[in-house]
Amino acid sequence: MDDTYFAEKMMRERHAEALATVRCAALLRQANEDSRRPKRAEGVGMNNRPASLVVAIFLWLIAFAQLLRVLLRVEVRAGDVTIPLWVSSVAFIVLVVPGIWLWRERRG
Repeated sequence: MDDTYFAEKMMRERHAEALATVRCAALLRQANEDSRRPKRAEGVGMNNRPASLVVAIFLWLIAFAQLLRVLLRVEVRAGDVTIPLWVSSVAFIVLVVPGIWLWRERRG
């Protein structure tokens, strides 16, 4: 092997390094330009989550039914078993909390 082979190999390696540097600089430039672009306005699609609203309302309706059962003392039976009122109290809390969570998440 002669010096020409090694010189060409070294030149190819330097060229590859230069190309990688140029690509990296282009990526950094693009990232910098992206960070300067204005963000989407609030409420114009970013936080518009209709599914969250539907699920929150659905959870609140079921929670309201559980609360009415407790307040009106409605007896519920499953076969020969009477479901105690405290179960509806727990269900009310378990349903209201994720409903509030979804509502707050939607509002941003």
